[in-house]
Amino acid sequence: PISVYELLGPISEVTNEIQSCKEKYELALDLYFEGSFKKALPLFREAIAYEMHEGYKVPSRVMMDRCEELIKLAPKDWDGAYTMRSK
Repeated sequence: PISVYELLGPISEVTNEIQSCKEKYELALDLYFEGSFKKALPLFREAIAYEMHEGYKVPSRVMMDRCEELIKLAPKDWDGAYTMRSK
């Protein structure tokens, strides 16, 4: 595994909303990697409200879609690796 970092902006410009988004996303991501997709889904949904970038599919939306798919598939031996099925 590799670490990925996202710049949130200059510290003076990181609002409470941005911080809240970051916290919700990180908690949801931890749940996702544990395989708790049903618990992660609403947190990703909450984080989306702070990520609205017109014309882009924001990270929380990508992860929501994955959670919805993985809830249906119910992988037995989840190791945290997601296999994309399309581009």
